[in-house]
Amino acid sequence: LAAVFAAYFRVLAHAGALAPPGGDVSEGATLGLVQISAGVFAADQPKCAEMFALAVRAWSEAVASESSALVRGVTMMCSEQESASIVAALKAAKAMSRDEAEAAVARVLFGEGSQCFLDRVPRAHTIGQKVKEQPPDDSDAPFAYPSLAPFSFASLLSREFLHFAPPASMLAKAA
Repeated sequence: LAAVFAAYFRVLAHAGALAPPGGDVSEGATLGLVQISAGVFAADQPKCAEMFALAVRAWSEAVASESSALVRGVTMMCSEQESASIVAALKAAKAMSRDEAEAAVARVLFGEGSQCFLDRVPRAHTIGQKVKEQPPDDSDAPFAYPSLAPFSFASLLSREFLHFAPPASMLAKAA
């Protein structure tokens, strides 16, 4: 689930980074996404909906400000059956206090331990492994995320986590 959260948060961050510095974002943009649980992934849809909701909440706490307001809306494409769990997850994330939301994201990324679950994400899950329904080989993790500990929303804006250098306008609120 840490990888699902990271994917959603990174998409929001990349879209937010597209705002021109000091440029006109009065009209903003709406970002459209498809659930990660869809298609070949066959992931737990309600859990993926929860990760989407936490990513949106973390984005709003860590980054969203007038200076990075290009993204004004996020639309999740889903079936009618999936809609209820997405709406419920968004409502639950919105009802959390900032501290509760930060703790929820920390649990997703670290569980009860001190090592980030993303430290165990393999370099690749090959097509052959997927076809044979084999899990990826977790022994070949590409790198670790030491900048996430101790966790705070601001740590999500590190180059290490985002895999790109965020513009200064994104970092202003996190400071």
